[in-house]
Amino acid sequence: MYINGHDRKDVVTYAEEFVRALEDLWPFAVGFEDHGSMREKQYPPGCMVGGDRKLIIIIMHDKFTVSANDARRHA
Repeated sequence: MYINGHDRKDVVTYAEEFVRALEDLWPFAVGFEDHGSMREKQYPPGCMVGGDRKLIIIIMHDKFTVSANDARRHA
């Protein structure tokens, strides 16, 4: 389990590199409306299911999600 260290120089450098890589993928990322349908968007040429480039669905979580139920003593 990851605890603190988010401000260490190596972690900050990695996070900056990760954000730059994510920005390069952003044109291929699918957006969703609040009710769950795909947001209308102009994708780069060849970006489609079965195309040269695939659509990307970005799934995120925060540390609270990762830590959920860590202290439980029973299932």
